[in-house]
Amino acid sequence: MVKRVLLIDETGRCTPVYRALIEAQDVVVISEGLNAEAPGALAATPVDLVLLDHDGPAGAALDLARRLRHRPALGSTPIVALSGFAVLNELAAHRGALFAALLPKPVVPAALLASLREQLDRATG
Repeated sequence: MVKRVLLIDETGRCTPVYRALIEAQDVVVISEGLNAEAPGALAATPVDLVLLDHDGPAGAALDLARRLRHRPALGSTPIVALSGFAVLNELAAHRGALFAALLPKPVVPAALLASLREQLDRATG
């Protein structure tokens, strides 16, 4: 079964790197550069995991995660958030309810791939 990851990269700067890492694992990447567009992409294509690269304030990441969580197509789709340490500390209180995993930036490729594999394995049984 083909696994799909929705990549939401707020700035778009890291999209090519994330895409190359993830697609090398035989996972399809659907990418969205703007947070506001992501819910539409979820409705169009089922995904197994959402990877959210967030550079702004924690409140914006929480708002987006909540909007994604309320989409019927998401169900229990895991959301993995990547952000700086200060924002991750604020998001940590929502781990479990909104986020399946939180990873600090700069991203260590091995840690990213390990987290994605773990979450995809859980999501797809």
